[in-house]
Order: sequence, then structure tokens, then C-alpha cells
Amino acid sequence: MHSFMAGFLFTIFSAIFWGLSSACGQYLLDIKKVSAEWLVVVRLLASGIFLFFIALKNQKRDIFLIFSDKKDFFILIFYAIFGLFLCQYTYFLSIKLSNAAIATILQYTSPAFIMIYMAVINKKFPTKLEILSLFLVMGGVFFSNSSKI
Repeated sequence: MHSFMAGFLFTIFSAIFWGLSSACGQYLLDIKKVSAEWLVVVRLLASGIFLFFIALKNQKRDIFLIFSDKKDFFILIFYAIFGLFLCQYTYFLSIKLSNAAIATILQYTSPAFIMIYMAVINKKFPTKLEILSLFLVMGGVFFSNSSKI
């Protein structure tokens, strides 16, 4: 029961902080006129430094093992640029160009694109439930954006 409650609380707080982050990002982008590039770089650097010191405290010197294998190191760099930076950058740029709500809705369409990608790669047509989900997601994005038109 303890791990269930912890998971529940982590889920609740992550949703709260995600929403707070979006609203703060929109405030910084719209009112304070910071650039999306600056915001993402500062955000990722600050969180990276914070997580580095937590890992250093808990893992000691094992955190530097990533540098012992060039392949792992390059995978980490690739993920940092294309997985973290571009994801954060496009999200905050979407907030700047529209608003936090629209950017969040657009971000939640990524599973639909992953589904399409996997269908093409595996040469397997999506199931009826997956297709229904795809249409519902796209319908939600359409109707949420139609109020701005």
C-alpha cells in the first residue's frame, strides 16, 4: 500500500508541477519577453546541475562511468539534444506562438505519431481501437484550436 500511495502522490504532484511549469513558461515568454531558446537552456542546465549533485551524493564516482564507453556517451549526447532539448524547445516555442493549453494538447498528440511510425516500421496496420484513438486525439486538437480561429 505504501508504494501505491507514493506512486499516486508522485502522479498528482507531477501533474501539478507540469501545469505550473507551463503557466510559468507562458508568463516568462509573453510578459517578461524571454526567448524560448533562453528558457529551455536555463531550465535544462539548472535541472541538470541539480540532478548531477543528487547523483553525485547517491552514486559517488559511478556517475562518471558513462564516459568510459564512447557508444554510451554518444547515445547520451544524442538523447540530450534530440530527446530533451528539442522536445522542450518545441513545447515552449508552441507556448510562445499560441498558449500553454494548446501546446499541451499538441504535445499529447505525440503518441499518435509514434503509433503511425511504428505501423510503418513494423508494416502492420493499426488496430481499430488505435485508429479510433487517433481520430479522437486529432478531433480534440481540432476542436481545441477551432476556438482560436
